[in-house]
Amino acid sequence: MFRSWCASRRPTAAGASLAAWSATSRWDRDGESLICLDGRTRLLSSADMVVADAERAQALAGIIGGTESSVEPRTKEVLLEAATWEPRSVRASARRAGLRTEASQRFEKGLSPALSLPAVDRAAALLEELAGGRPTQAADVYPGKLQQPMIEVSSDRIDRVLGVAVEASEAAKILERLSFSVKRSKDALQVRPPDFRLDCAISEDVVEEVGRIYGYDRVPSTLPGERSPVRDLYQRQDADEIAREVLAGRELDEAVTDSFVSATGAVPIGMPDTPASPVRIDNPMAEHRDALRRSLLPGLLHALAFNARQDQEGARLFELGWAFWKTPSNGVEEPRLLALAAHVPSGDGDAAVTELRALQTALSTVRDRLALSTTTFQQIEVAGFHPGRTAELTSEGRRIGVAGEVHPAVLADLGLPGRAVAAEVWFDHLTEGGRTPQAQALPRFPGVRRDLTVVLHGKAAGNDLVQVIRQLGGYTLREVSMLGEYTGPQLGPDARSLSFRLAYQAGDRTLTNEEVSSLQQRIIDGLKQQFGTEVRS
Repeated sequence: MFRSWCASRRPTAAGASLAAWSATSRWDRDGESLICLDGRTRLLSSADMVVADAERAQALAGIIGGTESSVEPRTKEVLLEAATWEPRSVRASARRAGLRTEASQRFEKGLSPALSLPAVDRAAALLEELAGGRPTQAADVYPGKLQQPMIEVSSDRIDRVLGVAVEASEAAKILERLSFSVKRSKDALQVRPPDFRLDCAISEDVVEEVGRIYGYDRVPSTLPGERSPVRDLYQRQDADEIAREVLAGRELDEAVTDSFVSATGAVPIGMPDTPASPVRIDNPMAEHRDALRRSLLPGLLHALAFNARQDQEGARLFELGWAFWKTPSNGVEEPRLLALAAHVPSGDGDAAVTELRALQTALSTVRDRLALSTTTFQQIEVAGFHPGRTAELTSEGRRIGVAGEVHPAVLADLGLPGRAVAAEVWFDHLTEGGRTPQAQALPRFPGVRRDLTVVLHGKAAGNDLVQVIRQLGGYTLREVSMLGEYTGPQLGPDARSLSFRLAYQAGDRTLTNEEVSSLQQRIIDGLKQQFGTEVRS
């Protein structure tokens, strides 16, 4: 915590030399050199602080001494010097000299000037005790004495930081035992750290000292009562990463499209809640980029068309980003949306249905990973989508998205051949309704899978049948998925064949064949009663 510098002279001239010699600190002179204790000669500059006698530099301050002032076996008289050097000056000089010593490491961190005199007194006492030396009078030069700051700490602050109530009187006694100067007021403590405690500069440092002596083992374990904005940020980032991970695993590529669009030439497609008029830009950089996007789907569809023109047909893209909606009060709302789009270059209707179902499955997987309670798809007609082939995504009665086949007129305007399917959801609503995922033990008993194919007459959506199957299957129906849809002349007009896969499993026993058959028949009867379906063999 201090630097000792020893000056030695030859025995014959030691008395006279030492009596006439004095150590001073000064800035070095350009071109001056110093032979250091490591044997190397270093050229110094005017930016280096040195310890010098009347003739030349004897040490590089705070870093290393010189050979002329080194202690030798014949040394009879020793001059002790202890100083505190400015950290930035030591750090800069050590870097220029290409030298890092134990002394420089200590001074670079900052030391208290109050330690210099006790240090030199201790060194003199050791020389007297161990080497038989006779110390002379010490000189202390301290022109600008360091004044430690007065720190105010309230009792509430101590309680809030430590998480335990500490009486002000007890905190004051702890600090006084640590040599702190303490003045007590009604609701706070005025604390001045001792000169050697440069590490105590703010109220949190004082609270740490109280907690260290009070005992961290006495602090009870409590959960934070306030929601941290950093925690909200981390949760949003986690949701983004989950969505990107799921969609990339479903073989969709992430796209980043332009937020600036044309106010009059934008593709008329998006969620039903999308405002009719865009947010215009007062000083657009181009005429065709004079507004902010209201939906992510136009950008993705333009990307599909561009890929098709470059012979990259069949692209499957997604984007997670902000849209900009004008509010009735002329304000701007910035919802975060998740959009998906896939190109079906063959133009086959069954292929488009399969691709649309793949997008819906991807959204359902994102929903499950975000632990959203329930979502359903219900048929709806939306501008820009094909009528009869579009569904809205709802959660607890609130519309949060749309999915369907893009209208042929939109594809014609874009010059995109074949068919395209797309989906867009309000990502903020998809994440805010989530709950903490609950881990469950692996099932102990085997499950049973049954396939069910029914013929449906009418325009009822396949998802409507899925909802009824879930209700009729009870708690043993763990999973139901739609395998496919078929239409053909052998089924008759306005008829479709829908295939489902049902997974049954009980947590307390192995289901018997009779139990599963009874549940399966119950579902068949329920579908027939509500939708008039017939089992297809």
